[in-house]
Amino acid sequence: MVEPDVPTAWWLGFWRAGEHLYWWTTAVSRTGDRAAVRAAVRGRITRPTWRQTVDPDRAAPGPVPAEAAFVAAGALAWSDVEPHLAALAAAVPVQVDASARAEADDLARRLRRATEVAAMTLRAPDDEETAALIAEQIALRWRTAELNRRVVDESLTRAWSGPLVDLDTNVRLCRDLGALLLPAVLREYLAAPRDSGEPDATLVVAPAPELGLVPWDLLTVRDDARLLERAVVRGGISPATVADLALPAAPDEPDLPGLLVVDPAGGRRDDPVPLYPDGLPDAWTTAERAHRGDVVSSRYEPSRGCSRTRLGALLREDRWGRFVFHGHVASLDALSPTAAALVLDEDRDGDPPVHTPDGRALEEPTATHRLSARVWLHRPQQGPLPRRVGIIACQAVSEYRVMLGAALTVGVTPVEAKEIIYQAVPYVGMAKVFDFLHATNDVLTAHGVKLPLPGQSTTTPETRMKKGLAVQKHIVGDDQVDAMYADAPADEQHFQRFLSGNCFGDHYTRTGIDIPTRELLTFAMLISMGGCEPQAKGHVAANLNVGNSRDDLLAVITHLLPFIGYPRSLNALRVLDEVTTP
Repeated sequence: MVEPDVPTAWWLGFWRAGEHLYWWTTAVSRTGDRAAVRAAVRGRITRPTWRQTVDPDRAAPGPVPAEAAFVAAGALAWSDVEPHLAALAAAVPVQVDASARAEADDLARRLRRATEVAAMTLRAPDDEETAALIAEQIALRWRTAELNRRVVDESLTRAWSGPLVDLDTNVRLCRDLGALLLPAVLREYLAAPRDSGEPDATLVVAPAPELGLVPWDLLTVRDDARLLERAVVRGGISPATVADLALPAAPDEPDLPGLLVVDPAGGRRDDPVPLYPDGLPDAWTTAERAHRGDVVSSRYEPSRGCSRTRLGALLREDRWGRFVFHGHVASLDALSPTAAALVLDEDRDGDPPVHTPDGRALEEPTATHRLSARVWLHRPQQGPLPRRVGIIACQAVSEYRVMLGAALTVGVTPVEAKEIIYQAVPYVGMAKVFDFLHATNDVLTAHGVKLPLPGQSTTTPETRMKKGLAVQKHIVGDDQVDAMYADAPADEQHFQRFLSGNCFGDHYTRTGIDIPTRELLTFAMLISMGGCEPQAKGHVAANLNVGNSRDDLLAVITHLLPFIGYPRSLNALRVLDEVTTP
């Protein structure tokens, strides 16, 4: 364990050469005691990892501080890093595609030429040639304005709808980037248990230009622990979203304090489930952050919550080095169905719905507790962002409550509602379903339904395996199931038994919803999660086995499009087309 009197400062540098990304890292002590730092680091990491470090006195010359306790260096294949950077770049609204950029350059060139010709033509305003030149300039300026509007509109659909907002993709991307870009010696040191919940390390990142989009604060150190929870991060730029198209980018000022908005929603009837029911962890309110001047705004404050008005006031009242949002996001918006919005507290000052100057609505009247990119980019003066922005997004259940209430109104039975939730457990996972189970009970109770509902299980611990295997073979096919068992190594056979006894035995054998409907639900869940295309393909075949048609599956994709967006819908269509034909 690191002693409290041996705080460490780490340097992490990168540079690219050819097809490799080279890195080096070292740690120093604020006290300058190299031996103490070596002992502290060595005590936290494994012996094989420590063997990868080198005494700086014996290291090759390089950009290493004189007080460095050790040096570690290595190289990554650029082909391993580039796909993750491409995923980040695709979601940053500042990105403009090459065709739009070329069109803008061509319009600017033609406008400059038309202006020069007009300036050299000294004729009367009613002259036909002069009038034509003026008309050409007006047309070019109009086309330029239309291009700018189109580019901005396209950016609004990208903002906050990408990999740093979708929770599953966020976790996977930040985990993969953390494993690639954070050296083992640094990861193990930061992940080791500490006597105090406060970060005792500072990390200074010197990224290569190609790593400018990496959200360093959000990279995963271990399990679900993010870098910002284990270290004070300086340097690097982490623009999870950058509004450069709406206003010039803010300067990068990492030494300034940060504004941290953590689980801000509170006080509404459709409150999302609190992220931290027992209060904020120490990681968000450390003495180190207080010393830096960081400000935390959340539902756990005495004033309760952080609304759009309060967030805007906080952003305007000081200069910030970074802005971090850790909370829920929502996407059920008829005006912007594929973009996500930050879920904030209800605005007690009555913040009205936002409109464009020509009167177009940018949000629904009931959605003023949400902050979408389209609203933020149209009101940049209300909440100026620092350059470094991090979004840790979690799923919200408020939309589910609304949709469930509507479903009950049009004839979905309480048993069907609960069975949908139970069917989700083996595919989505209990950790995600748990909040929705509570929300379902709340909505049913509000509609006068007496709980608990009649049981729908048809198996016992003794019969679940036999009945589950039978229904699995009915849905998937005898040969396919036998092959799954035959192909699984001996040490993985228990997964096949879990699949038969739990997934099929505990869930598909239940009453309340028939098997064809359960298969449609399973297909809907798999294509909604993303990254499950191989499983979705298998369940296209399973749907056909139990009597569902291509038209049924196509209808599912069509209905889900506004909620899951085009990328996942197009992936689902590809999977459908690989198994069926029109």
